Amino acid sequence: MIAAVLAVALVAELTLYLAAGLWLRERFAVAPAWVALGALGCFLLLRAAVVGLQFHLAGRWRARGMPELPWRRRAAMLAREIAAVLAIYTLGQVLQRRLLPFSPATPCRGLPVLLVHGIYCNAGVWHVMARRLRRRGIANLHAVNLEPPLAGIDDFAARLAQRVEEVCRATGSDRVVLLAHSMGGLVSRAYIAKLGGARRVARLVTVGSPHHGSEMVRLGIGRCAADMLPGGAWLAAQEAAEGGAIAVPAVSIFSWHDNMVAPQDSGRLEGATNIALERVGHLELLSARGVADRVAREIAAGGAGPWT
Repeated sequence: MIAAVLAVALVAELTLYLAAGLWLRERFAVAPAWVALGALGCFLLLRAAVVGLQFHLAGRWRARGMPELPWRRRAAMLAREIAAVLAIYTLGQVLQRRLLPFSPATPCRGLPVLLVHGIYCNAGVWHVMARRLRRRGIANLHAVNLEPPLAGIDDFAARLAQRVEEVCRATGSDRVVLLAHSMGGLVSRAYIAKLGGARRVARLVTVGSPHHGSEMVRLGIGRCAADMLPGGAWLAAQEAAEGGAIAVPAVSIFSWHDNMVAPQDSGRLEGATNIALERVGHLELLSARGVADRVAREIAAGGAGPWT
């Protein structure tokens, strides 16, 4: 569903830019090359503006003790996050089925790893991380699409429970390692605490997850966004269901400069090993080599490889 919606939106956006360019060509005799460059420029400028606004708002709602960065490092981080938006959010999701098969092509040893995406996404956002993990010996990768995209986190947890059982049947394994990004970490926690997932999950690794909510969801729509409002009813119910600690070995990797999780220390999870990074944006967490190295080590600690 997300892939189709994004594809239609992209075609409509580019058509609008080209139509405006053709009008300028007719009116002012603009060369075709400039029309094409103008359309591309508008496409990139819009995404740069959105990412810049995210960083601005995340800075206003920032956590106490958030490390300050000189402007050059802020600019470099902004550029990397824009690149991640293009490669992961846009290209990855539209081409999800080509870039990220749901099951490995050949049988793999080790516990299966199930990739759980975040809000307003599909499994395609994992295509860069999945490639990096395979190079590091983590190849038994599977994914889930959480739909419909505006449903509540508990609804997504039910879909995750179904997918875990499918993966266990397909691989012959009785447990999985969950690797979750953003809202996917909350979906995984709901599955573990409310749907008996503790017996199926050998380890949970979350990346950029707002475990205590994010002020940025005030700009979102859907039940899933409302569920992540800091101090909200869903988060309180989830913490009560967990009883103060998650029931499986867990690792939370988060960034002090996340542009979608604010305050950024919402990435800390009680009862988990918390790993704080700096100078990494929300989607860049899914593409940075250093993050993939750490994720691979944590997955391997859960029994999912690498193997000999």
